[in-house]
Amino acid sequence: MLRLPIPVVRATLPLVRELSVAPRLPRPVRRAALDLVAGSMPRPGGTRATWGRIGGVPALRVDPPGDPKPREAGAVLYFHGGGYVVGSPTSHRPGFVRLAVGTGLPVIGLDYRLAPEHPFPAAFDDGVAAYRALRAGGTPADRIILGGDSAGAGMALALAMRLRDEGERPRCAALICPWVDLTADASWRSGDDPDPLLSRAAVLGFARDYVGGASDDWRASPLHADLAGLPPLVVHTAGDDILRADGFELVERARAAGVNVDHRDYPGLWHDFHALAGLLGAGDDALVDLVEAILRT
Repeated sequence: MLRLPIPVVRATLPLVRELSVAPRLPRPVRRAALDLVAGSMPRPGGTRATWGRIGGVPALRVDPPGDPKPREAGAVLYFHGGGYVVGSPTSHRPGFVRLAVGTGLPVIGLDYRLAPEHPFPAAFDDGVAAYRALRAGGTPADRIILGGDSAGAGMALALAMRLRDEGERPRCAALICPWVDLTADASWRSGDDPDPLLSRAAVLGFARDYVGGASDDWRASPLHADLAGLPPLVVHTAGDDILRADGFELVERARAAGVNVDHRDYPGLWHDFHALAGLLGAGDDALVDLVEAILRT
């Protein structure tokens, strides 16, 4: 499988940003471009992908190779990134495939409602509905892995909080380059901007479309809520990620609250570089690291 050097991939990212992430193009164009670019990444064979609904929410289910797993074996419930505005299970399918192969479990990628057509808390509500349907279908809470990248990681963390308060405890939450702070004084708003993929303008636009600009509601900014009693967290950050401070502060606060945290930082890489697994060797390696950490929980 083709592997491109980091400098080569990095050089293409400004174009990807203009097509799919930057707020200058119409949202339908950006969404289609992201599906086309990310969804075309090479991926291993042998998995089975089927569209359906869970809790009334559209979802793409990717089953690992081999015989279907019983519900009791567990599942990964995954929330894609894209600032609550772009992204889909199609754009994130290459990652779902690798997670399914690595964990040996089905990955359910939720096609939750996007803003601004469906503003906060629509996406979070879809996540709650999907989890409850998974539990009602017979999957034990301690066999469910919550996963997400960027905004999706924020959703996964907020859902873990809701479940904790309801007496539920998933196996773990795996969070890639998490966006967990949508307050007005979010730390990412200062300092250098070395990220070739995600810009301040894009993040501000996403926040504006989703919550109206800023919000301290724990469902949008779980970083500032009570973290005690959460299941184990697997957190990946990247050295050039504009949201890197979100991940580091989450790790610090969670550990202070007594949460078991497995944290890996990847210097010289950008926001959500995992999404380029198949072309970027570092993306493949990071997903292997993520799976290994999940399996240790």
